[in-house]
Amino acid sequence: MYYAKENRNGDIGEYYFAYWITQTFGWPCRLLDIDIGLDAQIEICDESDKALGQFIAVQIKSTDTKKMSTSLKLNNLQYWSEMQEPVVIVRIIGVDDIEPILYWKVVNTKSIDELIKKAKLNSSKTATLSFAEGNRLTIDEKNTFRFLPALKNVDTLEESSKVLKEKYIDFLSSYYIPSQQAYGFYNTGCDDDFIEIFNVFCFEMDEVQEIECFTDIVTVFNDRLVEFPALQDAYNSFRELSIEYIRSLEHNSIMDVLQSWKEHPYHSNLAYIVDNIKSI
Repeated sequence: MYYAKENRNGDIGEYYFAYWITQTFGWPCRLLDIDIGLDAQIEICDESDKALGQFIAVQIKSTDTKKMSTSLKLNNLQYWSEMQEPVVIVRIIGVDDIEPILYWKVVNTKSIDELIKKAKLNSSKTATLSFAEGNRLTIDEKNTFRFLPALKNVDTLEESSKVLKEKYIDFLSSYYIPSQQAYGFYNTGCDDDFIEIFNVFCFEMDEVQEIECFTDIVTVFNDRLVEFPALQDAYNSFRELSIEYIRSLEHNSIMDVLQSWKEHPYHSNLAYIVDNIKSI
């Protein structure tokens, strides 16, 4: 029996990775006995080293060359795309060196669709994943790894934000005043439908902010967000217009209308504006 070099490199990479994670991050790393597209599982710990019950799945691709890319099989890509846990591909360069270099990428975000598409079109049913120096795995990535369960939901947040933003930007466009380059009322003749729609907007914003890992996403992965900040801008513009309109009602002493907006089923944000209209 021969211990083939390919098998040896694979084993070296897996053992080294498990050692590296445990020694560098101080987290449990379990090597999986049965390889069905995953080689290891990392258990995430908080800053006090308490296990959080959250996991990162890992596929390890090691080589004794300097090649900064690796091939991923179609069936693996399809399998990973269905997983709820983040799936990380780790490329280990130079397993015969004293100090191998590790690179990493999360694979099961929205970008996996493109990899699956390429693998289907390829006669070998594989797609190539390339790494760069910016993908190097170091101790500095520990905090990023801690919040990886939130990363998969970035696309969910962005997609939901885009739909809601486009809906309300379209509505707000009729209140845009080009000469002022801002939103506003041409007069105070707006009807109550404006406030009713703002009220619905408040509730729909709640739904967006209830997306799993929302706080972690906007805190740790804020640089990946485009649609959500745009949605926030639309909401803030709508809120400012609502304040302007409610002030005009308060000034005209239409208190029965104002009072009705504070009651169920009106959103607490609307009630707050009404209660504090003289100070905000």
